[in-house]
Amino acid sequence: MVKRQAKRRAKPSPQKARADIIWDLASHNDLLRDGELELDQVAKVSEGDDNGAYIQTWMWVPYEDTEFDRGEPPGPKDWSPIRKPVPTPKAIWKLARENSLLRDGELELDPDAKVSEGASNGAYIQTWMWVPFEGTPLDKETEGD
Repeated sequence: MVKRQAKRRAKPSPQKARADIIWDLASHNDLLRDGELELDQVAKVSEGDDNGAYIQTWMWVPYEDTEFDRGEPPGPKDWSPIRKPVPTPKAIWKLARENSLLRDGELELDPDAKVSEGASNGAYIQTWMWVPFEGTPLDKETEGD
């Protein structure tokens, strides 16, 4: 019998460990809703001098009741040659600006936000969600300072 030597797991860098804590804090945010606003497992974090950080999220932008509405997906025999206009990233961004989830300082949308469009009747657009540090191990305004 050959004895295998256990591989040592590399200790995460302090930046990675901090990003993991921020991701965990963000995952408990009340703004997150399945299918509407979701947190990516590899979300980027943007941290400055404020007592918190922004983390990238994906917000659903529905096409229902817009010129891009595709309706229900057709069945194999229901295919129709009627084509709907294809939304540009700029058009999707304009639709996203109308979303009630967006709030200054809490959930924001960059003008150059990435768009992820699939076969569904809508698209996801990248947003930035604020993650406050107050009362957490990352709190920059601890008592006694």
